[in-house]
Amino acid sequence: MYSVYYYSPGPYIQFIFLNGYFPDTLKIAKIQPIFKNGNEQDMKNYRPISILSVFSKTLEKLMFNRLNSFVEKYKILTDVQHGFREGRLTAACQSVTESTLEVLDNHLNAIGIFLDLSKAYDVLNHQILLDKLEIYRVRGVLKSWIKSYSANHIQFVEIAKICNNNTLYRYSALYRDTNYGVPRGSILGPILFWLYVNDLPGYVQNATLVHYADDTNILVVDKDIKVPELKTALVMKQLEAWLFDNELVSNTATTCAMLFHSSQKKCVDKPNIMYNNTVIAYSPNIKFLGITLTENLKQHAHIAILYKSLNKAYFMIIS
Repeated sequence: MYSVYYYSPGPYIQFIFLNGYFPDTLKIAKIQPIFKNGNEQDMKNYRPISILSVFSKTLEKLMFNRLNSFVEKYKILTDVQHGFREGRLTAACQSVTESTLEVLDNHLNAIGIFLDLSKAYDVLNHQILLDKLEIYRVRGVLKSWIKSYSANHIQFVEIAKICNNNTLYRYSALYRDTNYGVPRGSILGPILFWLYVNDLPGYVQNATLVHYADDTNILVVDKDIKVPELKTALVMKQLEAWLFDNELVSNTATTCAMLFHSSQKKCVDKPNIMYNNTVIAYSPNIKFLGITLTENLKQHAHIAILYKSLNKAYFMIIS
């Protein structure tokens, strides 16, 4: 009669968490570039997604549950952060539209700034992150584990290509050490990023902020159109200082602004908005969390895009 022995990883996992240690062998990430839009030859138009070990993700999930429970229990995250929190996607869209509609109903002027951070997850400074965790009372073994998890990551890029003979070829780059950022595509990455930017609303005065992961909407409101212009200049200076101190960079090419107005009241002269000596461009339509916003919050632009997408899906189904 044979005996079957089952090895339980429980003691090893318990050792990892009790000693504040994350194994180096689980820190190797395969990077697959995912094309977003624009010129396919421009590397900036690709999003680097980390393919991680299933064992790494298991440990991350256990730590995420522990850290998220701590963050929710003590209400550490600001209420303006909606990213990947249960039931908050709708709340983020609702917060932006309702705030703007209230402004328009009260015949006020509103300038919306839709901030896009450049490679936000990839450039987080680990020491700044650990200092902020200390402020949020994430200390002791828990902090040591996150420090171990963040340090000494190794990554390599792999690109797959199908040739004319339908043969799949894979091209891999050399391994490289990374001393910044958190893996994009990891389970722990989002919550560590939330904690990193959690203090931003406290630095930006005279404006309303809405966060969804690394997307940030800033709304500046006043009755006199000249006042929002002055407020916006101050807000952009505060934002620029915070980003500099936290070693983050705004992508001015994709950051845009919108001057909201009612259908009857359209302001022709739009105030200049400057960031780091660069003029932020205005846009008549902005896609925010899947919803297309217009200057007067009419839904025709969003309906047109939705109709086009549904029409494509319908054609694929019947063909």
